[in-house]
Order: sequence, then structure tokens, then C-alpha cells
Amino acid sequence: MGNSALYGCTGLTSITFNSETTVIDDSEYTIPAETKIIGYDPSTAKEYATKYSRTFEVIGSTQPIDECFIATAAFGSKFEPAVVLLRHFRDQFLLTNKLGTAFVKFYYHNSPPIADYIAHSEPLKALVRTLLMPVIAVAFSIMHPKVGTGCIIVLGLILVRRKMSNNEIRV
Repeated sequence: MGNSALYGCTGLTSITFNSETTVIDDSEYTIPAETKIIGYDPSTAKEYATKYSRTFEVIGSTQPIDECFIATAAFGSKFEPAVVLLRHFRDQFLLTNKLGTAFVKFYYHNSPPIADYIAHSEPLKALVRTLLMPVIAVAFSIMHPKVGTGCIIVLGLILVRRKMSNNEIRV
């Protein structure tokens, strides 16, 4: 499969091949008819399956889901930068492997009532925002490794300097 084989294909979590087809392009002959395409609804994966009469299996609800329920409840909008970052992390990292996909399924199944409870309590919103900060930082660092590495180095230098300053004062 080429580097741009899945370019622009959103919501795709896996394609099960029953032949040796390795190139995906916008052609009904690229993916054999017996291939099951699995992804979220709506997605370009579903559009491809529909366009070329392929079997498409929806993960989770058949209703459109583009939410980070708990983060949206805590931050107040799905358009807040932290929530957008978490959605991109989900799409680019979690949905690209079985463990991540299983986590997302579990999350979508269990988090809506929790998010609803959080949305009605200002103290809970503040607590959840605070608890999500390390998760957001890790997601950002994974998505932007150069920036993440730079932050770790700067933090390390600050800690070393602080340790050296403390040692100098004790002498």
C-alpha cells in the first residue's frame, strides 16, 4: 500500500483483505467485493463502501459520533482547542490499532451519562479539566514529537538547575 493510499479517508479503522490487493485508489476494482470495510459513520470509508457496493460495518452507533463527550462537557464546547486536539488524537492514533479502537468503543458506550453528570456541575467541570491536562499534554507530545521532546528537555534542565541551586545553598 502506498504512502498516499488512504489519503483523505477519515473514519477508517481497518480493511480486511481477502486477496493480495495492496493499492487503494478511487476505483471499484481496488478492493475485492468480498472485503469488509470497518469504520465509523459518517466517514469516507463508508462512502467508499456505499459507492462501490462493499460491505461496511459500523463501529459503535450508527448515528454520527464526533465527540469527546467528557472533554466536551468539561470544556463546554467541542470546538475548544483541547477537545479538538483529543479528537484528532483519537482519529490519528487510537483508531489505528485494535487496542485503541476497543478503548474508543468502550468510551463511546460508557461516557455519555458521565459527561451529562459533569456538564451540570461547575466544580466537576473544573476538576475534570484539571485531570485531563496530563492526558492533553501527552496527546500533544505524541502528535508533535519535536515540541514534546523540547518541552521534556527544558523541564529536565530546569530540574537539574534547581537541584544544583539547592545543593549550593546547603553547603
